[in-house]
Amino acid sequence: MLTYPSISGQAINNELIQADAAVQKAETAAAAAKAHLDSCIAYRENLRKQQREMLLPDLIASLKALGVSASELGLPKKGKGSASTPLTPKYRDPASGKTWSGRGNKPKWAVGHDLGDQSPLLISNQTALSEA
Repeated sequence: MLTYPSISGQAINNELIQADAAVQKAETAAAAAKAHLDSCIAYRENLRKQQREMLLPDLIASLKALGVSASELGLPKKGKGSASTPLTPKYRDPASGKTWSGRGNKPKWAVGHDLGDQSPLLISNQTALSEA
């Protein structure tokens, strides 16, 4: 069993006051250190930005003079990439011959028509009807 030395209430109170003061001093120092760290990080980032702005034009000019391409540097190609293939039409207007894939807004010629499996606008149904 552990035993603790007998400490008077006044001694404990004095120790608590000293501990509180030490904690407050450490918190103040930590806050000041954090503010200094944030300032140093911002300064470093500003220097990096200035360095980049200073070096980049000469670097680009040198790469162009050497004929280095973006693909040689491992950079992606500009643009959206490969063009998507057009969607296969699913519906056709018998009157005009216009087609629609079934995606996006419904065209005016399809409004009011049932576009289910038995729809006369369905291209597969039109082909079957013309072959019969």
